Amino acid sequence: MKTILVALDGSETASRALKMAIELAGPLDARLRLLHIINWWTPVVPPGVAEQLNTGAREFAQLLLNDSMKICALANVPADSEIASGTPAEELAKAAEAHAVWMVIIGSHGRNPVQRILLGSVSTHLLHICERPVLVVR
Repeated sequence: MKTILVALDGSETASRALKMAIELAGPLDARLRLLHIINWWTPVVPPGVAEQLNTGAREFAQLLLNDSMKICALANVPADSEIASGTPAEELAKAAEAHAVWMVIIGSHGRNPVQRILLGSVSTHLLHICERPVLVVR
């Protein structure tokens, strides 16, 4: 059975990526692997605040993945989920190789050229480093 890795971050484009993955899973007889990456950071804040922020990020990730798993179940698409931490594009590429996925599906944030230069693009970075096919959903 083929596996499709789906990157989820709570954005509208990630929701569209999940919808596309579900649509593809049936005809391809594929299962989905849902992945949310927490990009850990420790800002200069009072003691305990960084831990609260990171705990909140993990709770958000778990809720997001639980909701996404329910959507897959309603569509009768087999799926599992994972939370990883690190740089999103690199973690997605690592997961794609580690799970020998058939394809990675990720949402595009639709940034303009200036925003891409200043903020970067996870999907563009992933396209350059991932050994597996990548579908970017707008």
